[in-house]
Amino acid sequence: MKRFLSSLVLTGALLCPLTASAQTGPSNCSVPTQNLYVRDVLNSYYYWYQYLPANVSPTSYTSPEAYLDAVRYRPIDNTYSYITSAASNEAFYSDSQFIGYGLSSQTTSTDLRVLQVFDGSPALEAGLQRGDRITQVNGQSVAAMVATGTSGGAFGAAEIGVTSDIVFEKPSGERRTARMVKRLVTIPTVSLTRVVEADGRRVGYLFFRNFVRPSEAALNDAFAALKAAGATELVLDLRYNGGGLVDVAVHLASLIGGARTNGQVLRYETQMRHKKGHLVHCLIWAVIVEIGGESCVLSSSINITEQKRREGQLLELARGVSGETGERFFQLLVQHLANALDADLVMVGEIVGEGRLQSLALMQDGDQQGAISYALEGTP
Repeated sequence: MKRFLSSLVLTGALLCPLTASAQTGPSNCSVPTQNLYVRDVLNSYYYWYQYLPANVSPTSYTSPEAYLDAVRYRPIDNTYSYITSAASNEAFYSDSQFIGYGLSSQTTSTDLRVLQVFDGSPALEAGLQRGDRITQVNGQSVAAMVATGTSGGAFGAAEIGVTSDIVFEKPSGERRTARMVKRLVTIPTVSLTRVVEADGRRVGYLFFRNFVRPSEAALNDAFAALKAAGATELVLDLRYNGGGLVDVAVHLASLIGGARTNGQVLRYETQMRHKKGHLVHCLIWAVIVEIGGESCVLSSSINITEQKRREGQLLELARGVSGETGERFFQLLVQHLANALDADLVMVGEIVGEGRLQSLALMQDGDQQGAISYALEGTP
């Protein structure tokens, strides 16, 4: 079974009765049913599910793409989530190929900013380059499509032969028009490898586009070239990487770490959003192991929210009393302990004489109290 390192991808929703990688597909091929299926998947798996609008009816949209475009969390998710067919998804992960124009872009309020153009693609043949701005698609302004929430489907279905007439502007301000026809495009997984001299060090640079099956051989060749060139440091460029297969990520990690990572437990702390909407602190650890001759990753995550809360209390306590001495130190100590523990009464004292306790500082119901002394016998 494939394991993915990507944002939400809905597959199979358009090719009934195929199923989606996220869960069982829609019960039939009608557009309303497909739209409802997209809604259910979003509610179950979407990272920003709590921001999904509640007053939007999935059945009122003409396609699953239009519905997704209308409800996605716009401040962040402009392009991360998308709908694709199961066949296209398989072609991407197996062969690093997709049906399209061969470009990636960023949506703004007025245009589509071209981020990259793949070699041998219809976009390259149309004259598009990084930095160009597409302002019209098939006679409609991008600004109008963004305003109506339809920009996600601007280029049409992912089918060979679909055409788009575009108007775009070069960085110089020159205005051009072009027609693009969709076909199968191959994404070079490792697009650039070089070694740069910096302060007497040989630094390798690797531009890596996706974690798909052909990436393994490409990464092997790239790291062999870097090693032959004497690189001792590495800059790994993942700016336009769309994610992919976990085992390819494991392979990349083993190439970077080498023998030093064999059996080594890797760990880091992060925050994850709970189903109820609040954030929890998690400790994630992983170890690279070999099973049946294949590199695999064994991982686990632990909720450490309570531990982080206690650490925060201790840190706050240390900050609150630092620099103080004498009576003032103990007064601040009980004050911060009461706040950290949400306690009604906190006292710090010392044992004096025969079995008696003398308070050094006492905080009750938010107020400092006077000193007290009492016998310990019979008390907890």
